Amino acid sequence: MIVADHDGIVRSASDDSLIGSPWEPDGVQRDLFSHSDGSRAQELAQVFNFRLPVLFNQTVVGRLDLGVDRAPLGAALDATTRHLPRIRRATPPAPATGVLDAAQTVTNSGRP
Repeated sequence: MIVADHDGIVRSASDDSLIGSPWEPDGVQRDLFSHSDGSRAQELAQVFNFRLPVLFNQTVVGRLDLGVDRAPLGAALDATTRHLPRIRRATPPAPATGVLDAAQTVTNSGRP
């Protein structure tokens, strides 16, 4: 995470060696989205970078850059993709069972 002032100088960072130096993300592969308020998301080589403006009285006084490592996200996607067929096979009986239980409850509710 990096917090930079309006001149792009790093004032706070998760990596102390960056403090006091100018910073711009390098290796931008593509912009995922950008908004007129200055917020944007970019795909970098190993990171998704989210940039948000820091405002004071509606004036941009800096920015916050948050990089999210792509490796854990990719691992989660792979695990989900591997397990999805098993989840799909286990899921169809559940709604049918719930409907059957509800029908039996409604049917039995009229009995003394």
